[in-house]
Amino acid sequence: MVPGISVYKNLPTPFKIGLSVIAGGSIVGALMFLVPSRLLWIIFIGLAIVALILVLYWRILKWFKKKKAAPMAHGMIENASAAPQGVSDAAHLARLDDLRKKFEEGVSKFQAAGKSLYNFPWYMIVGEPGSGKTEAVRHCNVGFPPGLQDQFQGAGGTLNMNWWFTDHAVIVDTAGRLMFEEVETGGSVEWREFLKLLKKYRPRCPINGVFLVIPADSLIKDTADEIEQKASKIARQFDVIQRTLDVRFPVFVVITKSDLANGFRDFFDNLDDPQLQHQILGWSNPAPLDEPYNPDFVDQHLKTIQKRLFRRRLALLQEIVSESGEAGMEKLRATDTLYAFPQSLAKIAPRMARYLELIFSVGSQWSGKPLFFRGIYFTSSMREGSALDEDLAESLGVSVDTLPDGRVWERDRAYFLRDLFIKKVFREKGLVTYATNAKKQHLHRRAIVMISAAASIVLLLLCTFYASVSLRRSIGDMKEYFEAPAKLIAAGGSQDAGQLEVIKSEDQEGYRYVGRAGIPEMPDDITRSSLSQQIALRVDQWEKKGVPWIFAPAAKFAKGITPEKLKTAQAVLYETAILRPFLGASSRIMDNQKNGQWR
Repeated sequence: MVPGISVYKNLPTPFKIGLSVIAGGSIVGALMFLVPSRLLWIIFIGLAIVALILVLYWRILKWFKKKKAAPMAHGMIENASAAPQGVSDAAHLARLDDLRKKFEEGVSKFQAAGKSLYNFPWYMIVGEPGSGKTEAVRHCNVGFPPGLQDQFQGAGGTLNMNWWFTDHAVIVDTAGRLMFEEVETGGSVEWREFLKLLKKYRPRCPINGVFLVIPADSLIKDTADEIEQKASKIARQFDVIQRTLDVRFPVFVVITKSDLANGFRDFFDNLDDPQLQHQILGWSNPAPLDEPYNPDFVDQHLKTIQKRLFRRRLALLQEIVSESGEAGMEKLRATDTLYAFPQSLAKIAPRMARYLELIFSVGSQWSGKPLFFRGIYFTSSMREGSALDEDLAESLGVSVDTLPDGRVWERDRAYFLRDLFIKKVFREKGLVTYATNAKKQHLHRRAIVMISAAASIVLLLLCTFYASVSLRRSIGDMKEYFEAPAKLIAAGGSQDAGQLEVIKSEDQEGYRYVGRAGIPEMPDDITRSSLSQQIALRVDQWEKKGVPWIFAPAAKFAKGITPEKLKTAQAVLYETAILRPFLGASSRIMDNQKNGQWR
């Protein structure tokens, strides 16, 4: 992205509006100063037409999306209301019944608000049971419309799925058991039917992305075998999702419960600014979408994060040393855990790398549509339980779970979630694709757009050329009948104008009809008597044909030929060539009759 555009996008909304008004006013002022007013009106009308076309296109697109959304929602409700096949367990049926009720209520409320489910991006959040998926969504502060969901849903664990309708997207919070319970992968009735329904009613974009949640305590406590088992299950389930939906989608790895890492709480306890609490802590993958997952690349960037934490730690230690009194002593006693946080992160990095390697790298050569790995992000949505100091537990010879609690910390204080959702995940809603090679697809689409634009320009030029030739012929033919008479009339002399008259007054010979005589500088076949008839015919043709459509906007403001001007010119010629001579002759005859003179 261009640096200037990036800076502009990060500005507060009032500043954006102010800059837009200033820039727009400057452009309009420059145009008014440099461009003639008539041409300026043409430009404004052209822009208005383009804007109208875009608005009309947007409205039609919105109507089509709404039309597609209706059968989707109807099919979902019918599916939720139908009795599942092959399920006889009472507890399982009760869970499905609860899912139906919650789903029907959520969809009806969402539609009652006038929103289409198809207009919003859909994200799934998956992970092992108890990994903090629901709490991460609950505390993300992205904006939940009131009345669309219970803010405390899933507080005791997610039964099947929870639906979170936000101002930006729909988040499907899946129960951990759907991915991790010991059944055939993808064999859960709820899970399988849900994926099929997404594929049926959102064929072009079943989902826009997946949050893969990995709890920090698992990375700290799990053995290598446990990590292998969990990662393998996730990899298999991702394969099921891809095969069912037949799309490639971005995956955002979210490390939840980061506050359980030793030193995290002390490290960020004084972070009271909401803007800083909402920022992103982690690493976004800068590699092209089609580049295979590279474990070494991930290790390299995790070390970069660790170095930044080292610098942050030094600044915090300097602040503590500068403080005095009891508060300073208390903070000084807590510096051991604060000092340990970068090392805690470094300690779990190899396990995290292995976890991700099993999911994104192993078997990727056999997959026609590998996943898009978008980054690793550390978050904390609750402060529950004590930090897990693996080094201390190892030195004491006990498990990390048996370590005594330390300081009492504030609960329900979320860190590093909001910007992750809004500024990272939701902005990448368009990365989902069917293509095995996203870069080639992007180039192909861009080529189609460029070819279409070039073809449109060529077509417009051809239409303009044809209209110009037609207009030139029409104007040239019209010019032939008006230019020579106009010169004679403009000369102002009676002798000049007399060369157009069809009746000539002669003192000795009386009045003589000269309508068959020619006109100077005009073709021989154009006589004085036929001039008015030919002009009337051409004025009528011009009025019927009009200006070619491609020049119509310019003709409204340009000083050119108009039917009104042609009729005025026609009247002047008729008066000069026919009406005035006849009236003059008639007047002379009546005068002669009155005086007893006949000619």
